[in-house]
Amino acid sequence: MAWLFSHLDVHALVLGGVWTVLGVVWLTVLTRGFRTPPPELEFEE
Repeated sequence: MAWLFSHLDVHALVLGGVWTVLGVVWLTVLTRGFRTPPPELEFEE
């Protein structure tokens, strides 16, 4: 995995970092500061 990150373009690394930060912020909002469990994804057939 380190090999992959070392060969990625800087723009890809920045975009991935921003995407990760946005995901953590959104999860914090959904769980009200991690005080409630995160929503579960349910698949019904």
